[in-house]
Amino acid sequence: GKNRLDINMCLRERGNNFLNKGSIFFYEGRNVHPGNAFGGNYYINETIKFGDQDGGSNGYSVYYKNYQGEEPIIYGGEKITGWKKYRGDIYRTKLNIDADFYNLTENLERSVEACTPNESNDTLESYFTVAKVGTTSGIRTRLFYKPEDISEDLDYAGVRVKYYPEYKYGSVTLPIDSIDKKEDYFWIDSTGKDNFGDSYSKWIKAFDDAQYRLIGALEFLDTPGEFYVDRKGGWLYYWPKNLPINEQEIVAPTLSRIFHIHGADTDHIARNIHFEGLTVSTTDSAEIIMRGTYCDQGPNKDSMFTLENAQNIHITDCRIMNAG
Repeated sequence: GKNRLDINMCLRERGNNFLNKGSIFFYEGRNVHPGNAFGGNYYINETIKFGDQDGGSNGYSVYYKNYQGEEPIIYGGEKITGWKKYRGDIYRTKLNIDADFYNLTENLERSVEACTPNESNDTLESYFTVAKVGTTSGIRTRLFYKPEDISEDLDYAGVRVKYYPEYKYGSVTLPIDSIDKKEDYFWIDSTGKDNFGDSYSKWIKAFDDAQYRLIGALEFLDTPGEFYVDRKGGWLYYWPKNLPINEQEIVAPTLSRIFHIHGADTDHIARNIHFEGLTVSTTDSAEIIMRGTYCDQGPNKDSMFTLENAQNIHITDCRIMNAG
C-alpha cells in the first residue's frame, strides 16, 4: 500500500520519464511538475541510496516532493505494536526487530532511555557528582561514586555512564564494565578507540566533582517518555506520554542513516537532486556516544542525509527530526 516504502522496489525505472522509489513516483525534468509523495507514514529498514544515475543532467533535476497539502513521514525504523501492561504505568512488548537500539519516538517526539537522575532538567546541576576519578588500568578507568547516589540492589549489567569530561565542553557515554560496591567505584569499559587511535579512557581523565548520569536499567524507568530495552531478552518497556498506548505512533529505529547520496567517484558525481516537503524522523544512536567537543572523535559519525561525491543537492522545507 501507499503507506509502506518498499526498498526492494527502490530502482532505476526510467520509463515514461519517472524514477520509481518504493510506492512513490518522482518525476524528473525542467519546468514540469515534480514527483509527489502522498501523505502517510513510511517505515524503512534499508538506507535509500542515490547514485550518479539517479540525478538530473543537462539542466534537468530529479525532485522528491510531498503531494500538495499532504505530509509524507519517512521513519528510519518500525512502528512498535502489541503493547501490554507490565506494572503501574509501564507497558512492554516483545520485539520482532533487532533489540540493539538506543532511540525511540512517540508521535514524532523523542523519548528518553531510562536514566538516573532523570533528564527532565538536563543541566549539569541535575547530574550526580563524581567522588573522584581513579587511575586507569590498561583500557579501564575507575570512576568513584558517592554511596548515597547508587542503589545496592541494582543490576548494572548493560548500564552506561554519561559523563562530562574536563572543562565540560562535551559529554561521553560509555558502558560500565563492572562495579565494586565495597569500594564504591565503577570500572568504565574504554576498549574502543576514537578516530585518532586513542583509547576512550583518555576522555575519562577528568577533574574531581565532575558530573555523570546512569543510563539503561529497568529500575531507572520512572517517568513518562522513558523507555528501557532488554537487549538480551528482546523486550521493550515504555511509559507512554499518551494513552491508549496502542493508538500512538511509537517507532524504534532500524537505521542510523536514511538517505545516502553517493557518487561512485569524482568522475561520477551524484547531482541535481531536490528533496522538498518531506518529514524524516527516527534514526538510531549508539552504545558509545561522544557529544560536543568530542563528537568528531567518536564512533557516532552518521546522519539522516549523508553526501559523498555529490553536487547541487537541495533539501528544502523538510522537517528533519529525532536523529540518533
